Formats: sequence, structure tokens, C-alpha cells
Amino acid sequence: MSTTGTIRKTLVLDAGPTAEAAVILAEQTTLAEHVTLARFKWTIEVAINDDIPFELWGSGTQALWRLLSAIAYTSETVSLYEVVSRLDLNNRRAVAEAVAVLCGTR
Repeated sequence: MSTTGTIRKTLVLDAGPTAEAAVILAEQTTLAEHVTLARFKWTIEVAINDDIPFELWGSGTQALWRLLSAIAYTSETVSLYEVVSRLDLNNRRAVAEAVAVLCGTR
């Protein structure tokens, strides 16, 4: 996963499983240190805060953001294996929980 290229700075998700997955990733992973989460009546907004530039995030945290972007927008793709291979155990657990929400098994 290269840090070059364009990344979305703000993700807006409609209420439902994708928004629930976004909340899990934004609150229970290392993304929590780098993003703000805003809950509205019908949407969830996750935005990168500018405290630390994306290029300086750890590779696992960058992978989490790319995963979250792929969950939010069908135009984005990511290798789940590549994401998981970069994560520590706590981040892997949160990703598993988020995917379970998306699959309707939680």
C-alpha cells in the first residue's frame, strides 16, 4: 500500500451497517488518534484531522483508513489481506468486528 496518490480526507456514510462499521474503526483502532467522528441524524462523518499528516501515520493506520474508505465508497478498493497483515491484534479485532457488522452477523 503506497502512501502516494489521492486519499479522501472526509467520509460520509448513511446510517446502517456501513456507518456502524465506520464507528467501530474510528473509535476502536489507531484511527481514533487521527480522525474526528461526527454523528448526525441520517449520516456519520469521519474526517482526518490535520494534526499529523497522513504520510506520517503508521502503515497499519493508513491501511485502516483505506479500508474505511473502501467500506464507504464502492469506487475504492483495498486488499483485506494486505490491511490485516499490517495490523496489531487490537486493530485486527476491531476490523473483524466491523466486517461482522457489514455481514450482518453481529
